[in-house]
Amino acid sequence: MPFIDLHIHTNHSDGSNSIESTLKKAKKLNIGIAITDHNTISGAIKASKQKEVIAIPGIEVGTIENRHVNLLFYNIKELEEFHNKEIEKNKISNKIFNWWQTKLSTETLIDVAKKYNCLIVAPHPYNRILKNKNWNKKIKNLSKIDAVEVINSAIHPVDNRIANQFAEDINKSKVGGSDAHCLHHIGKAGILTIANNIEEVLNNIKKGKIQVKGDSYKIPEKLRHYKTIVKKNILMTNLF
Repeated sequence: MPFIDLHIHTNHSDGSNSIESTLKKAKKLNIGIAITDHNTISGAIKASKQKEVIAIPGIEVGTIENRHVNLLFYNIKELEEFHNKEIEKNKISNKIFNWWQTKLSTETLIDVAKKYNCLIVAPHPYNRILKNKNWNKKIKNLSKIDAVEVINSAIHPVDNRIANQFAEDINKSKVGGSDAHCLHHIGKAGILTIANNIEEVLNNIKKGKIQVKGDSYKIPEKLRHYKTIVKKNILMTNLF
């Protein structure tokens, strides 16, 4: 039963790992992946050019409320169309904050994404450190999302349990991902499903024909995770 890590960042946004090294690690682990860089798709485009590893084209879009939305696409062309039409014009001019935010509200983003052939996922919906990013039932079009990330390796186990209850309360599929920003963390969480290609993986998520597997980073791993993010953003600050 294939294992898919549905939440991975690369050096095309705030990760340290290249697409080449990410694919090599996935192949070594014999897993599938989803490239979900912040507000950019250049990494997903590059990953889509190979066929050895299942690499779901994705993007993690930041909203004006600082909430995040993961979108998983059936093919790279539709992701490109979505990004070029909906995200490019809504990016915030300060390039540092492009990792995190756009001008779109959560509700608007959900409505816009629903027009495309993709899955809408609520990633790390509860986070004790960044409470303003939390998802809640006050989001009017919450019924339009497809899944909730109930295991995110970068999030505290208690917050993941709250996310799990949130998924049950709104009756949505449960998914997982490592939220890897470096090679070491790839494959720490994801889903198990019977699938041979991207279409089958995403259809199984919609139908709930998946099993979530993984856990949170230990303290040294978590420190490494945040060190990578901070280091990348300091680098970008110096560049711009």
